[in-house]
Amino acid sequence: MQLGADTSVTTSDLIGLTRWYAHADDQVFTPAEVKGLLNRAQPLLQMKIMEAMDDWDFQGQFATTDLINSSIFINREYSWPVDLLFIKRMDAKFDGTNFVRVLPKDSRSIDEGWGGELEVTREFSNQAPGYEAFDQGFLLLSGTILTTVTGGLRIEYDQDLPTLSAITDEPIFPEGFHPWLCLWASQQYFIRYEQPDKARALASQLAEIEGEIKSYFAKRNQDKSRRARITMKRSSWHYL
Repeated sequence: MQLGADTSVTTSDLIGLTRWYAHADDQVFTPAEVKGLLNRAQPLLQMKIMEAMDDWDFQGQFATTDLINSSIFINREYSWPVDLLFIKRMDAKFDGTNFVRVLPKDSRSIDEGWGGELEVTREFSNQAPGYEAFDQGFLLLSGTILTTVTGGLRIEYDQDLPTLSAITDEPIFPEGFHPWLCLWASQQYFIRYEQPDKARALASQLAEIEGEIKSYFAKRNQDKSRRARITMKRSSWHYL
Protein backbone atom coordinates (compact mmCIF):
# COMPACT_ATOMS: atom_id res chain seq x y z
CA MET A 1 0.00 0.00 0.00
CA GLN A 2 1.38 3.43 -0.96
CA LEU A 3 0.04 6.76 0.20
CA GLY A 4 1.76 8.77 -2.50
CA ALA A 5 3.81 11.94 -2.19
CA ASP A 6 3.46 13.99 1.00
CA THR A 7 1.96 16.92 -0.92
CA SER A 8 -0.38 14.85 -3.06
CA VAL A 9 -4.12 14.98 -2.41
CA THR A 10 -5.47 13.01 -5.35
CA THR A 11 -8.14 10.34 -5.15
CA SER A 12 -5.47 7.67 -5.45
CA ASP A 13 -3.73 8.94 -2.33
CA LEU A 14 -6.98 9.36 -0.43
CA ILE A 15 -7.83 5.73 -1.19
CA GLY A 16 -4.44 4.68 0.16
CA LEU A 17 -4.84 6.74 3.31
CA THR A 18 -8.34 5.39 3.89
CA ARG A 19 -7.08 1.81 3.69
CA TRP A 20 -4.23 2.71 6.04
CA TYR A 21 -6.70 3.96 8.66
CA ALA A 22 -8.84 0.85 8.15
CA HIS A 23 -5.88 -1.58 8.18
CA ALA A 24 -7.33 -3.15 5.01
CA ASP A 25 -5.95 -3.98 1.58
CA ASP A 26 -7.62 -3.63 -1.80
CA GLN A 27 -8.98 -7.17 -1.64
CA VAL A 28 -11.29 -6.48 1.30
CA PHE A 29 -11.73 -2.73 0.79
CA THR A 30 -11.95 -2.29 -2.97
CA PRO A 31 -11.28 0.98 -4.83
CA ALA A 32 -14.94 1.23 -5.82
CA GLU A 33 -16.04 0.89 -2.19
CA VAL A 34 -13.53 3.46 -0.96
CA LYS A 35 -14.38 5.99 -3.69
CA GLY A 36 -18.07 5.53 -3.00
CA LEU A 37 -17.55 6.33 0.68
CA LEU A 38 -15.22 9.25 -0.06
CA ASN A 39 -17.87 10.78 -2.31
CA ARG A 40 -20.48 10.29 0.41
CA ALA A 41 -18.13 11.96 2.89
CA GLN A 42 -17.57 15.06 0.72
CA PRO A 43 -21.02 16.67 1.12
CA LEU A 44 -20.95 15.90 4.85
CA LEU A 45 -17.68 17.75 5.22
CA GLN A 46 -19.01 20.49 2.97
CA MET A 47 -21.93 21.05 5.36
CA LYS A 48 -19.58 21.22 8.35
CA ILE A 49 -17.43 23.80 6.60
CA MET A 50 -20.49 25.82 5.59
CA GLU A 51 -21.64 25.84 9.22
CA ALA A 52 -18.25 27.24 10.23
CA MET A 53 -18.00 30.03 7.66
CA ASP A 54 -20.16 32.97 6.61
CA ASP A 55 -20.49 31.73 3.06
CA TRP A 56 -19.21 29.01 0.74
CA ASP A 57 -16.57 30.59 -1.47
CA PHE A 58 -13.98 27.96 -2.36
CA GLN A 59 -14.97 27.66 -5.99
CA GLY A 60 -16.46 30.91 -7.27
CA GLN A 61 -17.31 30.61 -10.96
CA PHE A 62 -18.80 32.65 -13.81
CA ALA A 63 -21.02 31.20 -16.52
CA THR A 64 -22.19 33.08 -19.61
CA THR A 65 -24.85 32.23 -22.14
CA ASP A 66 -26.73 33.97 -24.92
CA LEU A 67 -29.84 36.04 -24.38
CA ILE A 68 -32.52 34.62 -26.69
CA ASN A 69 -35.32 36.43 -28.52
CA SER A 70 -38.28 36.31 -26.11
CA SER A 71 -41.06 36.60 -28.70
CA ILE A 72 -41.49 32.87 -28.05
CA PHE A 73 -42.21 32.78 -24.31
CA ILE A 74 -40.46 29.44 -23.74
CA ASN A 75 -37.20 31.15 -24.73
CA ARG A 76 -37.31 32.89 -21.36
CA GLU A 77 -36.52 29.55 -19.70
CA TYR A 78 -32.81 28.96 -19.02
CA SER A 79 -30.94 26.12 -17.33
CA TRP A 80 -28.58 26.52 -14.39
CA PRO A 81 -24.91 25.59 -14.76
CA VAL A 82 -24.67 21.86 -14.08
CA ASP A 83 -22.22 22.39 -11.19
CA LEU A 84 -24.13 25.20 -9.46
CA LEU A 85 -24.39 25.08 -5.67
CA PHE A 86 -25.52 28.65 -4.86
CA ILE A 87 -26.18 31.58 -7.16
CA LYS A 88 -24.46 34.78 -6.05
CA ARG A 89 -25.67 37.24 -8.70
CA MET A 90 -26.96 37.52 -12.24
CA ASP A 91 -26.39 40.25 -14.83
CA ALA A 92 -27.63 40.76 -18.39
CA LYS A 93 -26.83 43.19 -21.22
CA PHE A 94 -30.07 43.58 -23.10
CA ASP A 95 -28.62 46.38 -25.26
CA GLY A 96 -25.62 44.26 -26.17
CA THR A 97 -23.21 46.53 -24.30
CA ASN A 98 -24.09 47.41 -20.71
CA PHE A 99 -24.75 44.84 -17.99
CA VAL A 100 -27.58 45.46 -15.53
CA ARG A 101 -28.26 43.51 -12.33
CA VAL A 102 -31.00 40.85 -12.53
CA LEU A 103 -32.72 40.36 -9.17
CA PRO A 104 -34.60 37.30 -7.84
CA LYS A 105 -38.39 37.54 -7.97
CA ASP A 106 -41.36 35.41 -6.91
CA SER A 107 -44.45 34.99 -9.08
CA ARG A 108 -46.55 34.67 -5.94
CA SER A 109 -46.16 38.41 -5.44
CA ILE A 110 -48.13 39.05 -8.66
CA ASP A 111 -51.80 38.14 -8.88
CA GLU A 112 -51.60 37.00 -12.50
CA GLY A 113 -48.18 35.35 -12.26
CA TRP A 114 -46.06 35.09 -15.41
CA GLY A 115 -48.61 33.57 -17.76
CA GLY A 116 -47.01 34.92 -20.92
CA GLU A 117 -45.01 37.69 -22.56
CA LEU A 118 -47.69 40.31 -21.88
CA GLU A 119 -47.71 39.70 -18.11
CA VAL A 120 -43.91 39.69 -17.89
CA THR A 121 -43.36 42.88 -19.88
CA ARG A 122 -46.10 44.64 -17.93
CA GLU A 123 -44.20 44.06 -14.68
CA PHE A 124 -40.57 44.19 -15.85
CA SER A 125 -38.31 46.14 -18.19
CA ASN A 126 -34.81 45.72 -19.55
CA GLN A 127 -33.70 48.41 -17.12
CA ALA A 128 -35.19 46.61 -14.08
CA PRO A 129 -35.20 42.87 -14.86
CA GLY A 130 -35.63 39.88 -12.60
CA TYR A 131 -35.60 36.09 -12.58
CA GLU A 132 -37.62 33.38 -10.87
CA ALA A 133 -35.59 30.38 -9.76
CA PHE A 134 -36.63 26.75 -10.06
CA ASP A 135 -34.79 23.50 -9.33
CA GLN A 136 -33.38 22.95 -12.80
CA GLY A 137 -33.34 26.49 -14.14
CA PHE A 138 -34.92 29.93 -14.06
CA LEU A 139 -37.36 32.19 -15.89
CA LEU A 140 -35.84 35.47 -17.10
CA LEU A 141 -38.19 38.40 -16.45
CA SER A 142 -37.54 41.52 -18.52
CA GLY A 143 -38.81 43.63 -21.34
CA THR A 144 -39.11 41.92 -24.71
CA ILE A 145 -35.78 40.70 -26.05
CA LEU A 146 -35.94 41.40 -29.76
CA THR A 147 -32.67 39.83 -30.91
CA THR A 148 -30.23 37.26 -29.60
CA VAL A 149 -27.35 38.80 -27.63
CA THR A 150 -24.22 36.65 -27.68
CA GLY A 151 -22.87 36.21 -24.16
CA GLY A 152 -25.62 38.49 -22.89
CA LEU A 153 -26.36 36.64 -19.66
CA ARG A 154 -23.76 36.21 -16.92
CA ILE A 155 -24.19 34.19 -13.71
CA GLU A 156 -21.78 34.32 -10.77
CA TYR A 157 -22.15 31.26 -8.58
CA ASP A 158 -20.49 28.95 -6.10
CA GLN A 159 -19.50 25.64 -7.63
CA ASP A 160 -20.68 22.37 -6.15
CA LEU A 161 -18.23 19.64 -5.20
CA PRO A 162 -16.78 17.63 -8.08
CA THR A 163 -17.08 13.86 -7.77
CA LEU A 164 -13.87 12.03 -6.94
CA SER A 165 -13.78 9.69 -9.90
CA ALA A 166 -10.44 9.67 -11.71
CA ILE A 167 -7.39 8.83 -9.63
CA THR A 168 -6.03 12.34 -10.25
CA ASP A 169 -9.19 14.15 -9.00
CA GLU A 170 -8.65 16.33 -5.94
CA PRO A 171 -10.99 17.66 -3.24
CA ILE A 172 -11.35 21.44 -3.22
CA PHE A 173 -11.13 21.75 0.58
CA PRO A 174 -8.01 23.06 2.32
CA GLU A 175 -5.55 20.18 2.27
CA GLY A 176 -5.32 19.89 6.05
CA PHE A 177 -8.94 18.73 6.21
CA HIS A 178 -8.65 15.92 3.63
CA PRO A 179 -7.94 13.24 6.27
CA TRP A 180 -11.50 13.78 7.56
CA LEU A 181 -12.79 12.16 4.37
CA CYS A 182 -10.55 9.14 4.87
CA LEU A 183 -11.34 8.81 8.56
CA TRP A 184 -15.09 8.93 7.89
CA ALA A 185 -14.81 6.33 5.12
CA SER A 186 -12.73 4.07 7.37
CA GLN A 187 -15.24 4.47 10.18
CA GLN A 188 -18.02 3.23 7.88
CA TYR A 189 -15.84 0.22 7.05
CA PHE A 190 -15.52 -0.65 10.76
CA ILE A 191 -19.25 -0.15 11.30
CA ARG A 192 -20.01 -2.46 8.41
CA TYR A 193 -17.78 -5.20 9.77
CA GLU A 194 -19.05 -4.74 13.33
CA GLN A 195 -15.92 -3.35 14.92
CA PRO A 196 -17.46 -0.68 17.17
CA ASP A 197 -14.34 -0.04 19.26
CA LYS A 198 -12.33 0.92 16.19
CA ALA A 199 -15.22 3.02 14.86
CA ARG A 200 -15.38 4.94 18.15
CA ALA A 201 -11.62 5.49 18.10
CA LEU A 202 -11.92 7.19 14.71
CA ALA A 203 -14.83 9.31 15.97
CA SER A 204 -12.49 11.20 18.30
CA GLN A 205 -10.12 11.95 15.42
CA LEU A 206 -13.03 13.15 13.30
CA ALA A 207 -14.16 15.44 16.13
CA GLU A 208 -10.64 16.84 16.45
CA ILE A 209 -10.51 17.81 12.78
CA GLU A 210 -14.02 19.32 13.02
CA GLY A 211 -12.77 21.49 15.88
CA GLU A 212 -9.87 22.61 13.71
CA ILE A 213 -12.32 23.47 10.91
CA LYS A 214 -14.32 25.72 13.25
CA SER A 215 -11.17 27.45 14.49
CA TYR A 216 -9.78 27.90 10.99
CA PHE A 217 -12.90 29.49 9.54
CA ALA A 218 -13.61 31.55 12.65
CA LYS A 219 -10.22 33.21 12.13
CA ARG A 220 -10.82 33.48 8.38
CA ASN A 221 -14.17 35.21 9.00
CA GLN A 222 -12.51 37.64 11.42
CA ASP A 223 -9.80 38.41 8.88
CA LYS A 224 -12.47 39.00 6.22
CA SER A 225 -14.29 41.46 8.49
CA ARG A 226 -11.03 43.20 9.31
CA ARG A 227 -10.14 43.53 5.61
CA ALA A 228 -13.59 44.97 4.93
CA ARG A 229 -13.15 47.56 7.70
CA ILE A 230 -9.71 48.52 6.39
CA THR A 231 -11.05 48.86 2.84
CA MET A 232 -13.90 51.08 4.04
CA LYS A 233 -11.51 53.19 6.09
CA ARG A 234 -9.09 53.62 3.21
CA SER A 235 -11.86 54.53 0.79
CA SER A 236 -12.92 57.32 3.14
CA TRP A 237 -9.50 58.96 2.90
CA HIS A 238 -10.43 60.39 -0.48
CA TYR A 239 -13.29 62.29 1.12
CA LEU A 240 -11.48 63.89 4.05
